[in-house]
Amino acid sequence: MRESISEALHHLKVLQRLALVPGVIGGTVGLLVLVFTFLWWSDNRPRMVWWFGPVLLTGVPASAALLWFASQMRRGSLLTTQYGAWTFSVGGLLLAGWQSLAGDSLDTVVLIAFVPTILAASSWWALPIARRLYSRFPECLSRPHATRRLSLPRDRRALRAVVPGLLGGLCVLGGVCTALALAPLLRQAALAVGLAAFRPMFLAQFRRVRAILALRAQEVRLQDQRIPILLLRSFADDELEVQRTLVISDPSHVRKLSLEEQIVGHLWEVGPVIAIGQPGLNTDPIGAAREQIVGPLWQPRVQTLIEESALVVVVLGRKTEGLLWEYEQLARHRVSVLAIWPPGDADALLDRWHRFAAVYPPAQSVAVFRLELPLLVWFSSGHEPLIVSGQPRDERGYELALSVWRRNYTSPKAL
Repeated sequence: MRESISEALHHLKVLQRLALVPGVIGGTVGLLVLVFTFLWWSDNRPRMVWWFGPVLLTGVPASAALLWFASQMRRGSLLTTQYGAWTFSVGGLLLAGWQSLAGDSLDTVVLIAFVPTILAASSWWALPIARRLYSRFPECLSRPHATRRLSLPRDRRALRAVVPGLLGGLCVLGGVCTALALAPLLRQAALAVGLAAFRPMFLAQFRRVRAILALRAQEVRLQDQRIPILLLRSFADDELEVQRTLVISDPSHVRKLSLEEQIVGHLWEVGPVIAIGQPGLNTDPIGAAREQIVGPLWQPRVQTLIEESALVVVVLGRKTEGLLWEYEQLARHRVSVLAIWPPGDADALLDRWHRFAAVYPPAQSVAVFRLELPLLVWFSSGHEPLIVSGQPRDERGYELALSVWRRNYTSPKAL
């Protein structure tokens, strides 16, 4: 069974662009509220001080509502888009009518109703797109709800996380101090400069804390009794990044996302995801729970994990003896296999697929087309392979492809 999601990805991209309208307006309103508050607390207080209360009471909720609506519309939420279209339309008409009854001029009425008119127009444009997406993927337009509801480690890892945690706190303090120091010169732009200078360092320290506090495979399986999912990949692809699709003007503000991190975020709904850790690493990457194996015992352990797993996920990797051996073991065991095509050059991806198909016979019957390479191929015993293809190969593409696979997958019962 073959399914292409290129059209859906295009529609999601259009929704993402339309979400700029309420997002920019919401961000602007929030920034104006901050500027007005800053001026009120400084020596340059505005003359009409009675503005402070209405601006603070209406600006903060309006900004939060618009930003929330933008985030929901970016995901293609049908109910949110429809509600917003009607709300902005009715709100614009009521606002224009109220200003007309108040005796304002036509120019003033049009100017005041300009913002809700733009919001209503973008929402009505997005509504049919969201309907088409929902009719085709009714359960595929929401993010995974399952998370690692597991306890934190109570050993040396907790102490190791203190240093990056303190460094992250210092980054936040540094951003605030920078904004205060530059406020006399840059005024409202000081906050943006402070965040831009220290946010990348804070995000890096936050990711380091997450990686240090991650539980090991044995600890995860003790707390989560579901049948595990085994992740096989090349160690060289542990930090393989996926292009983000957030609408942010400055790429330095985009949080990094690895392919493994995104895969695990979806697979954790099915079961705990475990993997063999790379020897010699002091801190494992964010993603699957690692099991450290030293020496030549890793091969029998991998065979055991394959037999115990409900699903084996393979990220097509570079040619290594260890990875090819793992591919051969999949052919010898009756197990469901999900092959993930990572982002990369088409020639390199085809080469990785041919190496996988050479030792995994079920993959030899799958025809791949260069113009639209698969994002994933699922091999389930007793069923024909499910091939989900599409362009581009970015965060949204893998998110929707994994959702399509999840729609067809039936979770086995817990152990």
